[in-house]
Amino acid sequence: MRRFIILLIAPVIFLGCVTNGDNKPLIAFDVYCEMVANDAKPLALHYPMEPEEVDGLWKEFTGIAEKYDVQLHREDDFPVSALFPAEATQGKSVVFIYRGDRLKQYEQWKSDLQNAEDYPKEQEALARRFGRLLGYSSQGINDLLSENTAYRSLASFEVEKQLTHLYYENLPEAIDFYSRVIGFDQLD
Repeated sequence: MRRFIILLIAPVIFLGCVTNGDNKPLIAFDVYCEMVANDAKPLALHYPMEPEEVDGLWKEFTGIAEKYDVQLHREDDFPVSALFPAEATQGKSVVFIYRGDRLKQYEQWKSDLQNAEDYPKEQEALARRFGRLLGYSSQGINDLLSENTAYRSLASFEVEKQLTHLYYENLPEAIDFYSRVIGFDQLD
């Protein structure tokens, strides 16, 4: 009889301990918090959600943030930049996960973006700055800019190599400099 009761209770206890795999926003949020807590990202953005959905999950979000010792900031008016398409965040709430002074850096970036001229180069520079704040690689930033603007890099055109011919008055000195100082190999 005792064995029978244990067999009945054990699955209930086990299932009570298992994380609900259906709650994708909380699973993603947990991962973002862990990345920030372990310095894998300086600042993380949880994906944009309806404001009501964030309201409903805020208590769980703050509990997870406390577990990882990270701070949260809710942005209901996410600024439009060249890094992300405007329609992705329009009318949505974005939750920032950060440590230290990253929120201050974001707020300075947001202020600079609002005061910026609408010149493509200035908008690109601000987008790159935000990408670096999020911990994105240069290639990741370039990919996002290529998706959302007219920006194109050599990789956009599937250029795999670049050959540059340089002409020098003192060729032996140039060869010595590039091989010894910079570490290039000479190709014939």
